[in-house]
Amino acid sequence: MTETLTRITITPSDMLMFAAVAMLPFDGTKIGIPLPYWTPISPWLFTLYTIINWRYLRDTARRFLPFFLFPLLLVLTSVYGWQSYGIHASATAKSFISILLGLACLASLDIAIRIKRVPVRTLLTTLFTAYVVAFLIGILQYIALERHLNWQPVRAYFWGALYRNYASVRPQFMFAEPSYIGMHLFGVLLPVFWLTRDRKIGILIPIFAAGAIAMGSGTRIILDTAVATFIWLIATINFHSRKATAGFVGALGLLGAGGLSAIIINPRLNALATNGLLAGDGSMSARIFHMLAPM
Repeated sequence: MTETLTRITITPSDMLMFAAVAMLPFDGTKIGIPLPYWTPISPWLFTLYTIINWRYLRDTARRFLPFFLFPLLLVLTSVYGWQSYGIHASATAKSFISILLGLACLASLDIAIRIKRVPVRTLLTTLFTAYVVAFLIGILQYIALERHLNWQPVRAYFWGALYRNYASVRPQFMFAEPSYIGMHLFGVLLPVFWLTRDRKIGILIPIFAAGAIAMGSGTRIILDTAVATFIWLIATINFHSRKATAGFVGALGLLGAGGLSAIIINPRLNALATNGLLAGDGSMSARIFHMLAPM
C-alpha cells in the first residue's frame, strides 16, 4: 500500500474517494442520512464511487468473494427470528442497506487503491487532517462548556449541527455520540496504521485517546483504550526477551493501576464495580438485555 508511484493520475471520480475519507469522522451531523444510531456521510460517498466505477466491481467481488457472500449467511441466521417475531420491514431494510454500504466501502477501497492506483499517501494525509479537525472541534466543545468558558453560541451551533447532541455536556467531536470515539480510533485509525505504518496516524491515535479521556468525553473510551493497549502489548512484545517481558509486566502493572484509578474516579465505572453490571448503569443493563432478549 505504500509503494512509490512514478506517475499519479487522479480522475474526477476519484475526488469522491477523497471526500469519503475526509468525511469519516463526521458521522453525527444532521447533513448525513440517518441509519441506526448514526448519520454518516462517508458510506454513501463510498457507494457512489463504487457505482461510478462499476466496471471494476466484478474483479473486486471475485477477490473478496466470502465478504460478498456473507449477507446470505446473515439472512439464514435471521430466519428463526423472522418466524418467531415477524419481519419489521423498516428495521430489516436499514440493516441490509448498512451491510451493502459496508461492502461498497470495501469495494471502493479496493478499486481506488489496488486497481486505479490512487495515491495512498494523499489518502492518508486526508484521513489524518480530517481526524485532527475533529479533535480540535472536540477541544472547542470542551472549552465552550458551561463549567469552563461558557460559550453559549458555540454550544448552540453544535446543538443545531449534530443529530444527537451530547456536546452541551461533554466533548462529542463530530461523532454520533461520545461512545463512538473508540470505534474511530481503534476501528478506523489503528487498522490503517497497521497496514501503512504511517507515523502521523500512529501518533494521532494515543493523543486523541488521551485527550478524549482527559476531557471527560465518556466511560467507553477509557475501557476501549485499556483493551486496545493490552492487545497491542500482547501483539508487539517479544516474550523471548527477558527485558521485553519485564517491560510488559511493568506496563501491565501501570495499565492495572490506571484502570483501578479510573474505577475509583469515574462515577459510572465506580457504580458498575460497586453495584454490578445490571444495577450499576442503565445503559449497560440495556445492552445486556439486547443481547439476551433474542435467546
